[in-house]
Amino acid sequence: MPISKYPRKGHPLAPKALAPILNDSLFLHSNRSQKSAAITIDELNETAWKRFSKHECLRLADSVIEKIREVWNDIPIEVFRQTLPALPPGTAIQDLELETRTYTRLRKLQIDQIIIDASDLAKLNIGQICELPSFGGKSLVDLLTSLEAFARIGPVNSRPDTLDVRAPKAREILDSLDLSESTSVSQLFSGIGCLRLPRIPNTLRLSDLQLSVRAFRCMRKHFGLRRRLSRLNRWTISDLLEIPGFGPQSLIDFLHGLQYALRNQSSWKGERKEKLSHSEESELSSLEEELCQLTIIMPKRGVNETSSRNGSIATELFGFDGHGGATLQAVAEKYKITRERVRQICLRVRNSIQRRNPTTPKLDRAIAIINEAVPVAAHEIERRLQEKGLSKICFKIEGIVTVCELLGRRIAFELVLANGQQVLMRKAEGRHLDTVTRYASGAVRMYGAVTIADVFAQLQKKLGSSATEQFVRQILALHPDFEWLDFDGGWFWFKSRTKNRVQNRIRKILSVSKILDVNELRTGVARHHKMKGYAPPRRVLLEMCRRMPGVTVDGTAICTNGELDWRTMLLGTERIMAQILNEHGAVLSRAQFETFCCEVGMKKGTFYAYLNYSPVIERFAAGVFGLRGASPPPGLVESLSTTRGKTTVRLDHGWTTDRRIWVAYRISDSVLANGIVSVPGGFREMLQGEFDLRSSDRKPVGRLVVRDYQAWGLGPFFRRRGGDVEDVLLLIFELDNRIVTATIGSEELLDSLHDDDPAQQCAE
Repeated sequence: MPISKYPRKGHPLAPKALAPILNDSLFLHSNRSQKSAAITIDELNETAWKRFSKHECLRLADSVIEKIREVWNDIPIEVFRQTLPALPPGTAIQDLELETRTYTRLRKLQIDQIIIDASDLAKLNIGQICELPSFGGKSLVDLLTSLEAFARIGPVNSRPDTLDVRAPKAREILDSLDLSESTSVSQLFSGIGCLRLPRIPNTLRLSDLQLSVRAFRCMRKHFGLRRRLSRLNRWTISDLLEIPGFGPQSLIDFLHGLQYALRNQSSWKGERKEKLSHSEESELSSLEEELCQLTIIMPKRGVNETSSRNGSIATELFGFDGHGGATLQAVAEKYKITRERVRQICLRVRNSIQRRNPTTPKLDRAIAIINEAVPVAAHEIERRLQEKGLSKICFKIEGIVTVCELLGRRIAFELVLANGQQVLMRKAEGRHLDTVTRYASGAVRMYGAVTIADVFAQLQKKLGSSATEQFVRQILALHPDFEWLDFDGGWFWFKSRTKNRVQNRIRKILSVSKILDVNELRTGVARHHKMKGYAPPRRVLLEMCRRMPGVTVDGTAICTNGELDWRTMLLGTERIMAQILNEHGAVLSRAQFETFCCEVGMKKGTFYAYLNYSPVIERFAAGVFGLRGASPPPGLVESLSTTRGKTTVRLDHGWTTDRRIWVAYRISDSVLANGIVSVPGGFREMLQGEFDLRSSDRKPVGRLVVRDYQAWGLGPFFRRRGGDVEDVLLLIFELDNRIVTATIGSEELLDSLHDDDPAQQCAE
């Protein structure tokens, strides 16, 4: 928006419409022969600028404004009824070059559709204008003087005394100027000094003219011309020479730059960017060529020489060639110059790019592709840009980030390092990358395989409300070892991790039994005390075995090729127990087994701990144990079995030794589908209400609600921790804390709940 402050050179100091108010004489004080001189309103027209000095005109303008403010509340009605001066149709408000306050008030009328353009102001009177908010005496004088001057002399570009720097005659005048001759400034510019500058587009900036350093600094410092170059529309060449430090050489540089800009800029249309011609745009077929074109500094004053060497230096340092950039030392050694010289060259190129603010369609398209794909690995997006034809090579993302910083463009992504590879993330989400990966890795190390839903639920508070389950899925998919085990169910693992406890237990079990059903294998995996009765579902466990080297799957049978030997796979206590079972038979009674182990120096507490938790040991009957997968002769297990108290594999309940209620269930299809179980009648009154549902590792998994004889809310637990038909579900209620702990396992979960279990007594 072109603006100029009141009073304006060549405009009246006082509008004729306010003559009834300004009928009093104004006094001009002078230090010369006359002490004072009376001035009337008729003498404050545009001729005042020729009669008085600039300082005196400014003082008279202040007197006019002060007079208007004094009588603002007593303005005669006939003044309010005067209509505003008429303007030619289609005159824009910007053409009046009003002050900011006056302009914004008129723009409000335009937004409210009271007026369409400045010519519609003739429909309004002075009273209607004065009713506008924040429209005071100075705004009224500013508007009336501008309207009267515009109605008298017309728009700037219609004046006959305007210099057209694009015309051949003007170019001949500029080219004929010779500063080497000993001529004065007035003689040098006598032919064109009175000419006004041409109409300059509102969007043309000072940095677009490619000026010399002196001319650029002088004009930038003077009235903020860096962003308001259109303010020069009413200036003459002589006015330019009045700028401090702006001499003839600077003027010629400015006129040459203006000539170049107006001749080569075909259309501005509200944009402040450098437009490429059709031939140039067609030649820039790749992102590398487009960015390398930015390093070419535009010539000044018709000089056609460009430094390709400097452009190459900047291209390699910034990474515009697609190789990711280089250090100052590397570039300096290659071109045999100092690092300081490299920095100076690149600083000049940087300033040139920032001043021109060019259009970069290839870069804009690349940024759009990245924004749609994040989060994504850097090498993946580099390959994608090459496949789409934007770059000739795998363009490194560092170069794109650098050019966005140079152009001052805000990008919504950042480049982070995770798991040894570069990853593009949204800036608001990049901080969650390590958190999600670290927790998922720990969960896989503990449980062998986990679900996306379980990871998201545990990290929901840390991730915040903006993160979703899909976000967690995308982050984990970036991990180089990520692998789906069951895509529909959301089960995954990290295939190359050596510290996977479930894999280690599978190898141990297969080392003592070369072939095993998946149900037996799953029971052995869940038997370890750290698993707390949990094991991945059968389908997930079968898929894990398919991915393990040396293990094959045939239906539900899992077998090994013989490379796994229990003598090398088992260590310490487990190896001693396996050796005793191999030497004394397939199965042994607990008493016999204990005797043999104690004879070799094993402590009783250690024996019962491994008897209850070791995955290679299987309980064949009450008091009968052997290696998992063993096939004892018929009748041997029955002969070794001891009589025990009541044990059931169906619904059972009771109290623990620390006075907690426990209820055991045999999982059915309906329980897995709806998560509803029944409540024993004896405990119905005590269990009514809601409980915090937690897994065996004490992590929250939802809410369990008990109403009358039913309890529901187990669905989230099954979805996150799995479960199969015929598994045993154990619920332990803590009435004081309103917490219920859910555990899935085999029938061995009930052994520790019977007081007559010698193993439990020994452990206690």
